[in-house]
Amino acid sequence: MRVTPKNTNCGRSLECQPSNYPAFELCLPLGARLIYDGLGLRLEEATPLPDGFYGVVIVQNGCITELREAEAPGYTPPPCAPAPAPCDGEPGPATAVIISPLAENLLGFDMANRLLVQLFAENGDNIRITGAGTVQDPLKISAVVEPARVDFTSTTPEVVDVSGSDNYFTIAHLPAHDGAGPLVWGGFTFDRFGHVQEYHEPPAGTGPLTTIKSSSDANLKVTQESGVAVIDLPIQFQDRQVLIVGDLQVTIDAFGRVVGLEAAPEGALDFQAANHFCRLFEGTRTTFFHQFETTATGRLLFNYQGDLGVAQTGRGLAALPNAVQLNLNGHSMSGWAVPEGGQIAGFRALTSDAIAPGNHVFTVTLDNSISAPGLLEISLCR
Repeated sequence: MRVTPKNTNCGRSLECQPSNYPAFELCLPLGARLIYDGLGLRLEEATPLPDGFYGVVIVQNGCITELREAEAPGYTPPPCAPAPAPCDGEPGPATAVIISPLAENLLGFDMANRLLVQLFAENGDNIRITGAGTVQDPLKISAVVEPARVDFTSTTPEVVDVSGSDNYFTIAHLPAHDGAGPLVWGGFTFDRFGHVQEYHEPPAGTGPLTTIKSSSDANLKVTQESGVAVIDLPIQFQDRQVLIVGDLQVTIDAFGRVVGLEAAPEGALDFQAANHFCRLFEGTRTTFFHQFETTATGRLLFNYQGDLGVAQTGRGLAALPNAVQLNLNGHSMSGWAVPEGGQIAGFRALTSDAIAPGNHVFTVTLDNSISAPGLLEISLCR
């Protein structure tokens, strides 16, 4: 038999009884628990978790009881994506996707009713296009470089032979006879190409040269001087011409050959300006002419400055003496002299009627040759 001792407190007896608290459980992290059953307190430990990354948290009765690794995320697209209109939810073609009918649209459907983008390309003139337009096979646009081609045909195949193709040609002057050396005939000595090298009076008994047949070539002139045949180019101009063409200065000799080609000097006068012409007459000649072309109808004014070698007094405009003859297109025309210091320092002339546009030739004829050059200027008056 157990007897509970009694204590006294201030004359009052007390019984020693343990405190009575309700039982409880306290969740600790990762499944551990702190448990009180009314008599004592104990710790219930959880199984330790290995190191790692966890994406799933399991909770039971308000406690985090377990951590697990997260599964790989997955995604299931809706039956119609993109879906500008509600889908019917049934398997089958994407009837909610409407393809634009515009010509510039690249989007369409393949044989399985899947969306498909196709890029079409077509080669053009000197342009080649390859590739599908994808990252693996991009479009390549390149120029087709054709080699330069030149076709050359001889207009006188009996004289000049042309052979070859593209940029490689052989141009040969055909020989006039098969002999290796020169050919002597009728006093003429010809080279193998038929060019006249020289002429000598034929030996006695062979017959002298009595007749010269002029060449049919308009660029050749054949004359006979004291039994010697002279073949030459005819003079096309009275003197050398200097023309400004664009940014070039072209020099043409009296035979019409271009003998100089260089950049035009800065500020040079364009001799071919519209209906305005200039010509320099050099000295030591008695006849001068200038050929020009007009593009409008009007009276032509001729203004010449230079000593004509004719004495004449007075001031202003005076009658032009007979020693100076003016001619336009084969017709004589009158003019006025400009006297200065007892000499004619130039002349003026104006056509009486309007002249139609076209090619014209103006000629000045003197009784004596001038000693210094003069400048002729022609203008169209309207």
